[in-house]
Amino acid sequence: MIKGINFEGLKIVGEPEQFIEHYYKTGADELILSDAVASLYGINSLNDILKEIVKKISIPISVAGGIRSIDTIRNLMKSGADRVILNTYALENPDFLKKAVRYFGSSSIVVAIDYKRIFLKNKNGNEELFYKVYTENGKQFTHVNAFEWAVECQKLGAGEILLSSIDCEGLMRGFEKDLTQKVKKSFQIPLLIGGGCGSIKDIKDIAQITSCNGVSLASILHYKKWIPQNNYYYAVEHCGFEPEPMGRSEGTYSKYASIDDKLDGYYYYFALLKFGHGRATSDAAHEVRDGHITREEAVALVKKYDQEFPLRHFKEFLDYVDLTENEFKFICDRFRSDHIWTLEGNNYKKK
Repeated sequence: MIKGINFEGLKIVGEPEQFIEHYYKTGADELILSDAVASLYGINSLNDILKEIVKKISIPISVAGGIRSIDTIRNLMKSGADRVILNTYALENPDFLKKAVRYFGSSSIVVAIDYKRIFLKNKNGNEELFYKVYTENGKQFTHVNAFEWAVECQKLGAGEILLSSIDCEGLMRGFEKDLTQKVKKSFQIPLLIGGGCGSIKDIKDIAQITSCNGVSLASILHYKKWIPQNNYYYAVEHCGFEPEPMGRSEGTYSKYASIDDKLDGYYYYFALLKFGHGRATSDAAHEVRDGHITREEAVALVKKYDQEFPLRHFKEFLDYVDLTENEFKFICDRFRSDHIWTLEGNNYKKK
């Protein structure tokens, strides 16, 4: 099983059978199986795994990816699919959508619409916000208006729409609301919303705003959230972990982000020299993404701590790497990026 962010950077997260059984046992209402690369090759390869899955679970299964023929739909149904989800080929060939509805009934046919917010120049030459459809698993831009295509799918007989924001997908910061609200107001058929869920509150918010019929969840279920503070508190309470006795780690504001403090400070310091951001930036960025601090608080922490040199274990570090202080400084100056740093007197400062 694979997962990415914004439909890109796909990574293996595990075996699909294990996740499927877990979601079934913990109360999932329906499962969506998507062959992420099928549209590139024009063939869906989920028949075999589908036959095995239906032996173990008894909730509806929808299958997506590379569906371009009535025979493919028929074979998926025979293998255990309750519904199929059309996307790329339905947009390229709307008559196929009509034909699929005629053969299998509207309740068996879902259309997935993946879209992005795009600013384009209108007829007057001014930039205007548009919601444009992307196909091929979010890789191919089209000029198709997402709202208009959703309305057209309803007219063509689709039994349900799965509307997913590529901009929000995988970020776990909440669903896109503007287009979904507009689509729902114009719909008589069920609307599912995907892309962006990071909490129960996100589900409640989108349900209240749009009165959607359901949400599609992925990252929030696939991954366990990594929260350094919680890990630190657990390790202290249950594992005998002792934090840095001198307080916070040099170069940052935290005392729990690393167990290799004598070395890590220099790793982050070299990152500061080469890329312009150090340990405080790394820590603060995680906490902003998790909603634990504001961006303004993060900026203040970075300004205060990011350029701090890790002096506490410096002599021990030099002995470990067998360098003199002058040799270390020479390496630092070679590592330092000229487009980030400038020499003022005897000190380097960020440009």
